[in-house]
Amino acid sequence: MRGAGGIALGEVRRRLESFTPYLPSGHIRHYDRVLHYLLNRHPPGRDGRPRLLELGSRHGLFLDFLAASGYTDAVGIDMDGDCVALARKRGLDVRLVKASQLGRRLGRFDAAFALRFFPVELKFQGSAQRRAGILAAFAGVHACLEPGGTFFCDAEVPLPVAGIEALGFRIESSLRRTKIHPMIKSRARDDVWVFEKNADRRG
Repeated sequence: MRGAGGIALGEVRRRLESFTPYLPSGHIRHYDRVLHYLLNRHPPGRDGRPRLLELGSRHGLFLDFLAASGYTDAVGIDMDGDCVALARKRGLDVRLVKASQLGRRLGRFDAAFALRFFPVELKFQGSAQRRAGILAAFAGVHACLEPGGTFFCDAEVPLPVAGIEALGFRIESSLRRTKIHPMIKSRARDDVWVFEKNADRRG
């Protein structure tokens, strides 16, 4: 994908490799797809927009890269208190908040994104509990997005798409793929999704 005046995926990958030379190539593959999408769909502007939210931001590596790419208003959330404290010590706006608790407590965002956001424990829960946990997270994201805002995520568990659509999202694009885990050489599901909040939904 390349929008008008946009940037190619290969260029995004080169920027990431230059910015974070110690980052494993497998991780760069996740980051580059998100940044490529953001730069083309939500390029940085001169008025502080777009406002971005990263779910599962850890110590803020990707927030650093967003700032270096021209974004001036990006917020992260994470449930690891140590990571949040480290990120805040470095001057990043990272909060100790669950996605399901987002609502409007952090204000509205033009786009949200999550890299491997859904926790490992969801894989081992029963299908009903896993579905409820995923939908609660999506409901929190939906509540904090502007109408027409987008949520990019990659998920290693199947998503309850019908339930997500019922919340007021539509699928903008999706890519289903199988990856090879770099450490244990096993095959794993890794689906990449872009959801758009329906423009007529304010809640």
